[in-house]
Amino acid sequence: VIGGVSEADDPWLAQMYAAGVSGSYDVLAPHPYQAPSDQGPELADDGTIYRLAHMAAVRGLMVANGDAAKELWIGEVGWSTHTNAVNTPNWALGVTPASQAAYTTRTLDFVRSQLPYVSKVFFYTDRDTGDSDPHQNGFGLLNHDLSEKPAFAALRAYTSDKGGYDVFPSTVGAGAPPNVAPDPDPGPAAAPRSQQQQQPATGSTGVTRERRQQAIRQWRPDPHYLAAHLAASALAAAGR
Repeated sequence: VIGGVSEADDPWLAQMYAAGVSGSYDVLAPHPYQAPSDQGPELADDGTIYRLAHMAAVRGLMVANGDAAKELWIGEVGWSTHTNAVNTPNWALGVTPASQAAYTTRTLDFVRSQLPYVSKVFFYTDRDTGDSDPHQNGFGLLNHDLSEKPAFAALRAYTSDKGGYDVFPSTVGAGAPPNVAPDPDPGPAAAPRSQQQQQPATGSTGVTRERRQQAIRQWRPDPHYLAAHLAASALAAAGR
């Protein structure tokens, strides 16, 4: 997986192709965050790398270099909930919780209608943090205390309305992967429940592992199609 590509950066990826990357990967997974970062997912492609719509240029680059059969994921996307100071830069603008919820589900609609070759969407992140600046802290689908934000409820309702978590078409010709079971690395095995009861594990926030597991179990999408960007330990504990 070519992951961690900041934005839909087709010029940088073109340099990778020029260096000979064609045929040497299975998945390309850019992080196409919007700028200004308080705007919705449907912004028209203006030719810059700061648009979700510019994923079309990334796909065109893959096709032109013989990698049309390779998977294209949105490895990270999301919106941070916070208020904005007058001098907040475009890349650090926050949104309201209601806007985050709307943009999250509208992203899926946009991908399905305009970017059908994108086979997975990962939303950053599972919960708000409390150890950084307001913009970095606010991307969670859950609040820092694990209570639901509107985006979490909206995403759960969206997938339920579509008849389940298989919300992307599985037609290979459209760019989605074959409908086969994934084989993810589950990471380290979770501790036996008896051990968890004897010694509840807590993080720096004092939240027990058991409480975190319960929150994650409330909504756990099929990882082959749609996923929140959850910590590996939480995914393992949830039984992925």
